[in-house]
Amino acid sequence: MFVGRLQKRKKPEVLIRALDWLSRHSDQRYVLTMVGQGEEEQALRQLSEQCGDIEVHFEGSVSVDDPQL
Repeated sequence: MFVGRLQKRKKPEVLIRALDWLSRHSDQRYVLTMVGQGEEEQALRQLSEQCGDIEVHFEGSVSVDDPQL
């Protein structure tokens, strides 16, 4: 799970690539949930489509008042 603003400086693409690598080199299938918004969201969505060995869910922003937290 990634929670935070989707910005280059936070390097969320590293998490996607790492889980994709792990999935390709093991018998496990990984699911990643990304919570947050930012200028990198579209690029990360494209990257997650290219990394077909993992499943990535983009949940958008969540309020700290959300009862599901």
